Amino acid sequence: MPAAGPGQTVVQKGRCAATVDVPLLLGPIVTPALLKEKLEEKGFSNVRVAEKRPAGWPLGPDGDYYVMVSWTKVPQVFDVPDAVTAHRKVA
Repeated sequence: MPAAGPGQTVVQKGRCAATVDVPLLLGPIVTPALLKEKLEEKGFSNVRVAEKRPAGWPLGPDGDYYVMVSWTKVPQVFDVPDAVTAHRKVA
């Protein structure tokens, strides 16, 4: 399995959740559709982006967006953007 360095995470097969808090200056540019598109370009599937905290959300902090994705490929290291305030594998 690949090793992650500072500011990185290893994504393994399964479902992951992330809370995203967009910096103020990027607020007008970043939309749920853009987030979904960019995550799909990186290879994630079943991407869901919500603007309201879903019931039973598995992560603590509030944010601008609540993201659920699936990863079906071999484990891969990804840089974690500063806007991601929390993330973890949930299934």
